[in-house]
Formats: sequence, C-alpha cells, structure tokens
Amino acid sequence: MALHMRLERISSPLLPIVKLMEETVADPLNLDELVTLSGISRRHLERLFQQHLGMSPQRFYRQLRIERAHALLENSMIPIIDVAVAAGFVSPSHFAKVYKAFMGCTPQETRTGRRRDGGSVDSFRERALAMSAAA
Repeated sequence: MALHMRLERISSPLLPIVKLMEETVADPLNLDELVTLSGISRRHLERLFQQHLGMSPQRFYRQLRIERAHALLENSMIPIIDVAVAAGFVSPSHFAKVYKAFMGCTPQETRTGRRRDGGSVDSFRERALAMSAAA
C-alpha cells in the first residue's frame, strides 16, 4: 500500500513511529529501540499496530523494507546486493528469501520482469491492490 494511503489509516500515536520507521529503513531499529523512542509500552505499541494496520510492528517494518527494495529494483540498475543494504538487509541471501516470501518472486525476477516459470511478474501496485482487496 502506498505511503499516503497507509498514513490515512494510521492513528496519531502511530504516525511518528511510522515516520521514524520510514526514515530508518536502511538501518532498521529493533522493537526495543522503537519502544524507547516512542514512549509507548511494547504491548501497547503491538496492539496499536494490530488494531490500525492489521499486523505486528516487525511485519510492518519488513514490509516497508521490501517496498523500498522493490522500488529500487524496478526503478534503478543498482546492484541487487546494494539494494539489499539500502533496504536494511545485511545478507543478500536473507534479503532474497524474505523478498521472495513477500513478493512471490526473486529480486532478480523483479528486475527482469519475468519469473523462472515463464510468467510475468506482477507490478507492486497490482500486488498491493490484490492484497488490499483480500483484506
């Protein structure tokens, strides 16, 4: 889901936390750091994310990181290892695994626009719309 659409659904206590997450995608904060910086208890933070976004803070952060990586893969020729680092992943293999689990294709397949089975890779917008409709 695009940031402006996501922000429309976010309650005001979450807004500064989500902005902080957006700003630290390349060097993600752990949940304890988010709790400390937000001044909200860990459990309350988890409840707010679940209530307003339908997912845990960790999953939301991972989604942000994959969105950043996807945009870089589609709109630049930056080497995949540098895309992984820009999205906060220290291991290219871990990045590829998480990316494929979320997107249904590898980073290389996104870059080329073709899956190994010969099918085309859905655009991120199509995938996000399908996920929104299913929710």
